[in-house]
Amino acid sequence: DLSNELNAQETLLNNQTNKLSVAINTLKNKASGGADSLEIARSIIDKTITSYNDDQLTEIGTYLFYNCSKFVELNTPNVTEIGGYAFQGSKVRTMYFPKLTHAVANAFRNA
Repeated sequence: DLSNELNAQETLLNNQTNKLSVAINTLKNKASGGADSLEIARSIIDKTITSYNDDQLTEIGTYLFYNCSKFVELNTPNVTEIGGYAFQGSKVRTMYFPKLTHAVANAFRNA
């Protein structure tokens, strides 16, 4: 039905907007990272990211790696929080969160 389709499209748009916002913040926070930061942001948005290492990241936001189906490895030793659906649909298999204090229950749904 049209209402369900519109809701689905709105959800998709919201997810992509969130990813873009995260990517832009990544770029702002890592301005000195130059091309590497831009490449990470682009790979998060277009779902081609396969691994991510960052010792400055402290929070993994909602939907950050949502449906990044090629994503398998994450090393973020200073992450303390993980938002909802952060890894849903990803294939992440190796993770390192020694300082994690809070993760939303559905953060790894269907991962």
